[in-house]
Amino acid sequence: MRRQPFARRAGAAAALLALGILAVPGGAREGDHECHIFGLVCDNQAVYGALFDSLCQGLYQKTLPAPPPRESPSRDGWGFAYFLAPRDPSLIEPIRITGGPPACEDSLRWAAAMREVEAHALGGATSVLGHVRKSSYGPDSGALPDPHPFADSLRGRWWLFQHNGHMRPDSLLAWIPSDFLARHPIDYDEIYVDSEVLFRYCQYEIERRGSVAAGLLYALHRVKIHNDFIFNICLTDGDTLWTAHTLSYTPFFYGATADSSAWWASTVSLGPSQTTMATDHLYWFTPGACGEASYE
Repeated sequence: MRRQPFARRAGAAAALLALGILAVPGGAREGDHECHIFGLVCDNQAVYGALFDSLCQGLYQKTLPAPPPRESPSRDGWGFAYFLAPRDPSLIEPIRITGGPPACEDSLRWAAAMREVEAHALGGATSVLGHVRKSSYGPDSGALPDPHPFADSLRGRWWLFQHNGHMRPDSLLAWIPSDFLARHPIDYDEIYVDSEVLFRYCQYEIERRGSVAAGLLYALHRVKIHNDFIFNICLTDGDTLWTAHTLSYTPFFYGATADSSAWWASTVSLGPSQTTMATDHLYWFTPGACGEASYE
């Protein structure tokens, strides 16, 4: 896996604060923190380019400057990640493509990334994640490419994860044993990205409980009982897309193709055929099927 360590030297956080490129928010308020995300899981029986294009266009529009009352745009980078399809036994690690500028100011690279995903991910059963960032923790203002989606291995498989919302990473770190962090180290380990720490905590509970659903339900319940911890997430191993919704002011939608061979989830509306996720619910999608459970 490609590691992208950032600002590991002592005093780097203070330097970035002085330069004004490190976000240190207070409590999250509507419009203060608006990353946007999508996830897509599909089989190998059809071409999903039009659906993928619609999901990407929704994210791209959220990076455009706009006057109030629209939420503040997601201008701290962008990222895609996908599993190669058809699968190649020599390349089991998912592929990540990220950029530092807003997508609307990085249009050529954004379009090239879309074409890469369409060429190498939509030719078989796969899962794709997309993210545009407005940072709450960690470097911003183009100081580094969007770190989402995150990738790490667990239980013999590779996983992708992304999040929008707000939480305090130090609180989550206290819940993860040091031996687990030694095996799954934090990449951004001085200027923590809250999403990466949430990913590690979810991984820990999945491993501890021996089940993805059981681990996520426990972890997300524990996280959501903190008053200022709010989130939408996508997690995938390439075969199943798991999503969760605990963010009252940013709805999370999902839908499927007519034959349910592809499922999508997005914080950007795709139209009347979608369904809005229930608050404090975990959903899981595979081609042809879906399920849900509450972590209230």
